[in-house]
Amino acid sequence: YMYNENDIITLKLVTGEEVVTRFISETPGEFTIYKPLTLMPSREGMALAQSIMSAKLDRNITVNKSTVIMHTYSREEMSSAWLQATSGLAMPNSKVLME
Repeated sequence: YMYNENDIITLKLVTGEEVVTRFISETPGEFTIYKPLTLMPSREGMALAQSIMSAKLDRNITVNKSTVIMHTYSREEMSSAWLQATSGLAMPNSKVLME
């Protein structure tokens, strides 16, 4: 994939976690991402939660590509849910719950 800066992408990690995030850049060994949120089940359906609880939210984060088994563009409803969770902007027709 050739992602553009600010694309919303999904990473599937070797640990099984699915992370929705904003793509910033990449090198041969790393992705640089912004505000990664982990997809997790909740009583109301699926929810997005902060991936790194102790991280400063306004900083880019690097992820070693060896920890990523799959990556792709996020579905439109996931991109909208990520935007709502990270900015507080409500997007119409979002089917994923935010907590």
